[in-house]
Amino acid sequence: MTADLPLAVHLFAGPGGNEEGLRAAGWTGRQVGFEWDEGACLTAMANGHQRVRADVSQVSLRHLRGRVELVVGAPPCQPYSKAGDQLGLLDLEAVLERVDAFAADRTPADVEWHDARSPLAAEPMRHIAATRPRAVMLEQVPAVLPLWRHIASHLDRLGYSTHVEVYNAEEYGVPQTRRRAILAASLDTPVARPMPTHQRYRHGRTPAPDLFVRPWVSIREALGWDGEGIVVSNYGTGGVAADRGERSFDEPAATITSKAGRNKVVMFERQANGGRRTADEPSLTIMAGHDNGNLRIAEGDGHRRLRLDEALRLQGFRPDFQLLGSTEERWTQCGNATPPPLAAAVFRSLISQEASLHVA
Repeated sequence: MTADLPLAVHLFAGPGGNEEGLRAAGWTGRQVGFEWDEGACLTAMANGHQRVRADVSQVSLRHLRGRVELVVGAPPCQPYSKAGDQLGLLDLEAVLERVDAFAADRTPADVEWHDARSPLAAEPMRHIAATRPRAVMLEQVPAVLPLWRHIASHLDRLGYSTHVEVYNAEEYGVPQTRRRAILAASLDTPVARPMPTHQRYRHGRTPAPDLFVRPWVSIREALGWDGEGIVVSNYGTGGVAADRGERSFDEPAATITSKAGRNKVVMFERQANGGRRTADEPSLTIMAGHDNGNLRIAEGDGHRRLRLDEALRLQGFRPDFQLLGSTEERWTQCGNATPPPLAAAVFRSLISQEASLHVA
């Protein structure tokens, strides 16, 4: 009976990045996701994931106590992300107090929030306290690290082994540099950061030979691109909006956001005697490993935008994963999703022969 299978509950489940990762980690139990966005729900269901369209803050899971093996939470990052105004940071103390209330099974005090989405980051604690799962995984932008540590302190007192750290996604086979704060916790097995499977990206360096970890996954490898070129990011580096980050095809992509459709793909071709540069041609001197005097922008489709299917692959999704909804909704789903290879690495770290988590 499927009702007897162990259950994983996903909060703010989005299009299914964490579910894809959990499946890749070997989970054969049931999964159900709670998500408010209709397009993300349709996407998840089209890819074989169960969805309940609901406001996570209005859902009660008390009736599932003792039946939930795993709670996964990826609350909205917009209040805390550098891509936004980060008003959520002004609400952090109030969010910590809200976590304390949920952990003690108290009703939290009313607060006037700087960002109405800020209190959603405390919701995982409410559902963890209500269901007491065997394991927990929470994921957010690095600015949320203090909140995850605060939740971990409550989980420690409940007997969980916990680990909180910022992960670099390219170290787990994701073909982009994406940093995420992750809390992992288990009642059954000691929890630690999983060993990286790939090298960490460092600007201007090529992967060094290593017996234990593979080179990072490049844009070229992920997308099967030939030739020479760069991808110009949709956002600035170092906080300078006009200074667009640029990566060669032999590097991992910069972080894929909901605006990644603005990324510019520039193709180059070799020529024997150099050539004139147009005024809008990016400087090749910033590109490591290129013969600057022997490249020029290719003719024809030398300039174009990054396609949605390409961005999805750079997020680490399988090639046949479908996104549904309007163009804007699909880009938002892609940019907000947890990269499945990163999620899979964390889930594997929660699974052991002794753990009760249901795996193949």
